[in-house]
Amino acid sequence: MTIQAKAILIYQEYEPLNILMERILWSKGFYNVYIIKDITQFNTIYRAVKPDVILFEVDSSSNYEKLEKLLKETNSGEVQRTLIGISGYGNEAIEQKVKGLGIENFIKKPFNINYFLEQVEEKLKSRLYEKSHL
Repeated sequence: MTIQAKAILIYQEYEPLNILMERILWSKGFYNVYIIKDITQFNTIYRAVKPDVILFEVDSSSNYEKLEKLLKETNSGEVQRTLIGISGYGNEAIEQKVKGLGIENFIKKPFNINYFLEQVEEKLKSRLYEKSHL
């Protein structure tokens, strides 16, 4: 059974991968997928759609800095609970820095489609549980 998400945000710089992730999510019934192409739009879109899951590329120092800034500008606890980092294999240094920001979930590129969907669904389950116990 697919869990319905209110919204899933994707911030990832490689456009073909954005399209692939969106199509994978659509194929499983996740139709409220928003791709953020310009990080300066993140706060506006985040506040408007109140996502259940955020897929955020953390593959470089500049993206780490963008994430760090976003956590300072938004409700960081909420972002931390919804965010899944996307990183490449061999990028353990950045991944450790991101974990230091309170982000625990990661999907490594290139990713297995089933693992990708499992991670999204697990995050949704935990979000639904949190919301039902507030």
